[in-house]
Amino acid sequence: MKKRTPQEKKKLSLERDRRNAYGESPHNARKNIPLRKALANRATRHQVNQQLGYEGVGLDDELADDIESRVKHKAPQAWIKYPDKPLGEVVARKLQTRAARQKVAARKVKQT
Repeated sequence: MKKRTPQEKKKLSLERDRRNAYGESPHNARKNIPLRKALANRATRHQVNQQLGYEGVGLDDELADDIESRVKHKAPQAWIKYPDKPLGEVVARKLQTRAARQKVAARKVKQT
């Protein structure tokens, strides 16, 4: 394995590492991602249970196949996570925002 220079390591880190740029805290995301997945699965289970409740308790193979096909043909409750942004993009955007704020602050200081 080839040894990398610190500059190469930094460049790779900026390309590979990802950051949540959606606007919520990382602690919140760790809880919400599993929660959203669980809610989607819960909604699908609820739909199956509703179908079973309408059809009655006694199930034969034909009725089970019918219920399964109805559930499969209805669009599932889906939740899709927005992909995280590469660290390089996040850092560049923060630097642009910081520079813009400094310009505004400098103008305010000049005016007073």
